[in-house]
Parts: sequence; structure tokens; C-alpha cells
Amino acid sequence: MRDSEAAWHEALYGRSGFFTGGALPADHFRTAPHVGPELAEALLELLSRVDSALGCPARVDFVDVGAGGGELSAAVRSLATGSLADRLVVTAVDLAPPRPLPGVRWRTTLPPSVTGLLVGHEWLDAVPCPVVEWPCADPWLTRWWPLRPGWRAEVGAPRDRAWARAVGRVTRGAALAVDYGHVLADRAAGRYREGTFAAYRGGRRVEPVFDGSCDLTAHVALDACAAAAGGDRVLVAQRDALKALGLTESGPGGGANAGWAASTTSVAASVAASASMAASMAVSRSLRPRPVGGPNSEPGTGAPAPGVSDSRPGTGAPEPDHPTPGVSGSGSGAGAPWSRSGALSAGTGSGAAAWLAAAERASRVAELRAVGGLGSFGWLLHGVGIPVSALLPPLAPWTGSSVS
Repeated sequence: MRDSEAAWHEALYGRSGFFTGGALPADHFRTAPHVGPELAEALLELLSRVDSALGCPARVDFVDVGAGGGELSAAVRSLATGSLADRLVVTAVDLAPPRPLPGVRWRTTLPPSVTGLLVGHEWLDAVPCPVVEWPCADPWLTRWWPLRPGWRAEVGAPRDRAWARAVGRVTRGAALAVDYGHVLADRAAGRYREGTFAAYRGGRRVEPVFDGSCDLTAHVALDACAAAAGGDRVLVAQRDALKALGLTESGPGGGANAGWAASTTSVAASVAASASMAASMAVSRSLRPRPVGGPNSEPGTGAPAPGVSDSRPGTGAPEPDHPTPGVSGSGSGAGAPWSRSGALSAGTGSGAAAWLAAAERASRVAELRAVGGLGSFGWLLHGVGIPVSALLPPLAPWTGSSVS
């Protein structure tokens, strides 16, 4: 029987692999960092809370695992302000050739230690793993994905190990995995009886082949990853996490902006509703991660990836202690075209320009928070040396990404 995990890794990160051969993630899938600066804004708010909980150390790390083209790293670096910006060190981890980005350091392996926030945005779904079918007596399946006759599955043990290693590099701070995936209740009930291994090329779903011609991915068993890494943690929906971090479709409000916010409410709500509907109908493969080293590369999803148009999620970085597969991950292409002023311009302009900026921002936020789309992605957050309760308020548990 062919070693599907090794074949998957070679197809993505081998000498002639899909990503090591020069493919850019943005050409094949749409991921949250490609939507706009809003995800970076939310992560900066999370990083600020981490920084505060740590007592504002002299150095604060933001590590983007599976950085791909570096969009997310570049956006975080460019949007940071004040004391945090002065102390911030941004590191992008990926096997792909590094792209020059102001203020961003590149690595092909995880840093030995992290004080701050480590983020694996759509990285784990790109970590290769065995693709099997019943009967299969793998211990991981017994615990996390019990099979029945005719069922297929992906053995998530390589992802569990990759995430546990990543969290283990955080000395003080937090680690966040953002991905589409599933939970034990749905797996055991047969909701994914065909498995989720899938392939994408040019924003289209194609037949999976291991020849380096397409992107391969699969949903992530985030509940298993959470247990593998252990410690203080929460697993919640992106939609809820973004709201808790202050990112909503209504845009900035209150204070000096109260009048402006009220005047743009109707258009923002209308655009948000349209964007949410579009995101829910879009092909679920727009967002997908890329692995951090070793055989943990990005798996393909048989079921469409939640919340993405025909594009694929950002690629992740290589598994710790292994070369990072070369894929632009969570969002770095040629760099982030946003600036702090640009990201927040909706609240500072006036008249028609401000109205349009507010509507555009509302549309982008709606896409990030769309139920059945990006909003249904899972956020797995671990606190290391600081309580998760200092970073997020109590939120409903994540119940998995919607699939069609």
C-alpha cells in the first residue's frame, strides 16, 4: 500500500513539489489575510492582551507559522504602533523562498523560544497525514475517528505532534491555531464518512494526485490537536473570537465616531448581509494552511473548506525542527498593502469617502465572520504562563466547520 503521508509531503514540499516549485498560495486559494487588514488588526489586539498579561517585556514575538507569502506577518508589522511596535519582533516561518518584507524575519524552522504570540493560520490543514479507509487499526483513529465499513479518514497524529511542538516553543505567551476542521461527535456520527482529503488548483477543486501539480489539503481535528498540546486552552469559532477582539461588521463606533457610525449602519448591515451570504455559498476551499516542517504538510479536504470562495487557505510553515514547506501561508504575498491609517480610515474620513470605506470594511469583516464560511473556522488558543481568560472572555465551544 502506498505511503500516502510521504507522497503528500513530496507532492507539496519535495524537490518538484507544488509549493517548492514556485506556486503562490494567492494564485490557488483565498485566505483571511488576503481579504484585508482586519484579521491582522484582531491578532494585534490579541497580541496586545498577551503583552499586557506578560507585563510588557522588552521583546515581544509574533511568529507566523506557515507564513507563505508573508502577508499576515507584513500586515501585523505595518499595523503595530506605539510601545508594542518598538518592542515587536515579527518572524515568518515557511519552507518557501523568503520574500523581502520590511521588519519581517524569515526562518525555515520554528524559533527555539517564543515570548509573545505564535500563530498557525491555516497551517495544520497543510500538514500531510495518512489517508486511510476501513479497516484500519491505527490507535489515533480508535480515539479520535472510529471507522465503520466503507468509511475513509485522515489520521491526524502528525498534526497533533506538529501543534504540540509549536506550542512547546512558547516560553511565555500564547499559541493560536486557526483552521477549518471537525470534532469527534461529527466524525463518529459519520458526517465525514468519505474523509476530507481534497486537491485544488487555480481556485478550483480537482482530482487529488501526488505529482506536484495541485494543492493538497484536509480538514483538521482541532479537538485532537488541543488534547495533544494540553494546558490551559479554549476552542471557539472565529466569528465569536473576532467579536470578542472588537471586530464587528458595524465598524468603529462610540465617542467622536458615534454619529458617523450611526449614519453608516444601514449600508454596513446591508453589505455585511450580502458578504455573509456570498461567503456561505462560496467554494469551501478558499482558505487552507500549510504545514510547519517535515511530513506535516497541508492536507487536502475532501469536503469543501469552510468559508472560502474557490480559493484555497493560506499555506502553513514546516513542522518544528524540519524544513518548512515552501508555501505562502496565512497571508503573505508581496507584502501587506495596508497601513494603520488605511486599515482604520473608515472612521477618520468624511462624506461619501468615509461612507464607502465603512461599507467596504463591513463587507470584509462580514466575510471573516460569515457563518458556514470563514466565521466557522476554529480558533484553538493555548495560554502559556498566562491564563486564556486574560485573553478572551467565555465563549461558546466550537462545534466544527460547516461542510457541504
